[in-house]
This record gives sequence, structure tokens and C-alpha cells, in this order.
Amino acid sequence: MKDEDVANASFYNTGSDFMPYYRAQILPQVVEFERSRIEALKDFRTRVLMAIPLGIGLVCFGIWLAFFKLPSMFEETDPTFPLIAMALALAGISAWCASPIQAFKTSVKQKIYPRIFGFFQGNWVHSEKSPVSARDFDESSLIPSYDTEHKGDYVRGDYKGVPLQIHESKLTRTEGSGKNRRTVTVFQGVLVCLGSNKKFKGRTLIKRDYGFMNWAANGFQSMERIRLEDPLFEKQFEVFGDDQVESRYLLTTSFMDRLLKLVTLFDAKGLQASFYDHKLLIMIPTGKNYFEASSIFKPATFIPEINTVLEEMHAFFNIIDTLKLNEKTGL
Repeated sequence: MKDEDVANASFYNTGSDFMPYYRAQILPQVVEFERSRIEALKDFRTRVLMAIPLGIGLVCFGIWLAFFKLPSMFEETDPTFPLIAMALALAGISAWCASPIQAFKTSVKQKIYPRIFGFFQGNWVHSEKSPVSARDFDESSLIPSYDTEHKGDYVRGDYKGVPLQIHESKLTRTEGSGKNRRTVTVFQGVLVCLGSNKKFKGRTLIKRDYGFMNWAANGFQSMERIRLEDPLFEKQFEVFGDDQVESRYLLTTSFMDRLLKLVTLFDAKGLQASFYDHKLLIMIPTGKNYFEASSIFKPATFIPEINTVLEEMHAFFNIIDTLKLNEKTGL
């Protein structure tokens, strides 16, 4: 990366200048990773050129075997097996072609993202495999029924003494039986858990607005519907709570605005949240994989990755500030 490119680099404004940190902690890695990116891209292109004739030959052979050779040898033949074998072989070739790119992205995740999170004060840790489970957040009353969890990245640290966890998760459930048996995804995205230095007396649930079905289907009959005066927030969400006073105290105009901004930032119209115990859990559904390297076809400056992290973390920090979760009094 040239000096003029560094000088022209622009980072999301969090209130602290990221440039000195970038020069000291990340820029020294750029030359090495740019070299690795170019090598991975060359390796990928070489493998693709090798795989194209191999793939064409494999498809032709599979079709010939399934529809011509086997029927001429046996009266009753099922072309399914050779076609499945052909598909598996093609998948293996595709994985082989993509392996240099995947290796590069894994290296970025292991070496660059921990440095990005090192910018924040508060012992921030990033790991590729989350040590927590969605079951840990069952008390929030937001976690849907599921059979299997596929865990992704995990980030934890603290801001002004308030613990914050980001847990990437995909939850699936098996439905139906026999031929109708299928696996459905009931949630895919990130679970963001903010701690609080003050204990919430009851529960306050912020759900997507599904009308009466929201109340009846989710077992909120024991909780009161909290009516709010913000028409934009009311249009998108329904709020349930077992303590009207506390719920209204928490749902300030400023907090509702922060939550709506999260919906826009993450493009997550299914966002939900729950205040319970000493925690605020925010469920952000999205098909995006977080903490990944950007396109291998662009220079490895890591500026897009940095700006994404800065903007998203700043949004979570703003919620902590808005709710004053670092204070022990207020409820």
C-alpha cells in the first residue's frame, strides 16, 4: 500500500482517530497479506483453468454412463447413482479450486480481526468458534425452539465496564415426518448480549409486529402489551412487559431511535430484543457471514473490514451509553 493511499484512507468516525492505530498495528501486515492475496488469486485461477476441461469431461462421462452405457448393459437401470457421484465429484473439484481463497480468508480472520478489535479498550477477544450456546440466552424468551446449532464467530469484551458478547449462530429444526421430513432454519444471524450493572425487575420483550398472532403464538399472555407514542417504532415492533413502569422507563425515544438505526445498519427487519435479569439481548437475523475478509479481487488494505467493525461496534456502544448500562442506579 502506497503512502498516498494511507493518507487518503478514510475510517468511520467513532470519536477516536483510528489512523495512528492502523499505521502501528495493521499497516505492517498489509504488505504480507497483499502478497498472499496475489499468490492465492494466481493459484485459484490456475486451478480453475485445470478444472474446466476436467469438469466438462466428467459431466460428459457421467451422462454417457447414466443414459447410454448402463442401459445397454442392464435392462433396468437407475441413472441416479452415477449422476449423484458426478455431482459429488464436481463439488470436490470446486472446493479444491476455492481452497487457496479460503486459506487466505482464514488467515485474515485469525490475524487481522484480533488486531482490529484491539483498538477498543476493554480486553476484546475474537475467536472463530463461539464457546457459548444459544441455550445460554433462553431466559430472554426470544430463542426459538431448535434442534441443532451451527456456531460461528465470537467476540467479547467490555465498554465502560459493561460486558458485551457477539455470538454468530444458525439454528435449525427438523419438521414433518417420512417424505415430508425437512430441516428448516429458524434463526441465522448474531446474538448480541449487553450486560448491565443494574438488575431489571421484570422482562421487556421487543418483537416484530405480527399483530394478535404475535401475542397468542409466543406465550405472552401473562405479559402486558406496552403502548408507545412513537408511530415509527410502533409500526415495526410490538412491546410486551410484566412491569409497565420499567418498560416505559427503558424505551426512551433515544433508545427506540438507536434500535431502528440497528435495523437499517444490519438490514435486519426481523430484529428483536429482550431486557431481562442483568442483560439486554438483541437478536439480529441476517444471512451475512460476519468477520470475513472482503473480496479477494481487491487490495488487502482491510479498510472495508475495519469500517464495518467500527460502525457496528459504535452502534452497540451508543446503546450502552443511551441506557446508561454502566451505572448501578436508575431503575
